[in-house]
Amino acid sequence: MRELRFDRSFIVTMAIGIAVIDLLVVGYGLAFGFRRMAREDGLLELAQLVALAVSAIGFIALIPRVRHGGRIVASGAAALSILFFFREFETPINNPVLDFMSNDPFLYLLSVVLGILVIWQIAANWTHVPAFLGWLVRLGWWPWLAAGAMLIIGSAFEAMHMIFLEELFELNADAVFAIIAVTALGRTLGSARSPVGAHLVR
Repeated sequence: MRELRFDRSFIVTMAIGIAVIDLLVVGYGLAFGFRRMAREDGLLELAQLVALAVSAIGFIALIPRVRHGGRIVASGAAALSILFFFREFETPINNPVLDFMSNDPFLYLLSVVLGILVIWQIAANWTHVPAFLGWLVRLGWWPWLAAGAMLIIGSAFEAMHMIFLEELFELNADAVFAIIAVTALGRTLGSARSPVGAHLVR
C-alpha cells in the first residue's frame, strides 16, 4: 500500500491545490459576483462535479494497478467518489433517465451496487485485511479525514445559510479527493516505468 502512504510533502501539495482553487474562486467571485457562483447550477457546483469525476476515474484506474489492501482502499474511495458525484448531479435537461439519476432511489440503488463491489474486493483480498486495518489504525487515511472535516464545516455553513462558504468547503473537500487519486495513480505509473518498481505495481 505504499502508493497510498501520504507524508508531509503531500500536505504541501494539498495546501497548494486548495489555495490555488480558493484564489481562483475568490477572484471569479469578485469579478462576477459570489451569489451567482453559489447557486445550484453555478460554477462552484460544476467545479465540484469535475473534481469528483477526476477522483472517481482516478481511483477506478488505480484498482487494477495496486495489490491487496490497496485494492480495498481504491475500491472504497472510488465508490465514495461516485456516490458524491451523483449526490451533486443535477441537470436542467428534461429527460426521464437523467431525472432518475438525480433522485434518491437511484442513489440507494447505486449504493447497494457499489457496496457489493467493495465487499467483493474485501473478500478477494481477505488475507490482507489485517494490513488494511493497520493502515486505518495508523491513520494512513488522514487525507480523507481532512476532506471529511471540510465537508462537516461546509454542512455547518449550510445550517447558517452561508451558501457560498458551504459550496467552497465542499469544493475543497472534492479537490482533496481528486488530489489523492491523481497522486496515487501517478505513483503507480512512475513505478511501472522504472525497472525496479515495475513488478511492484502488478
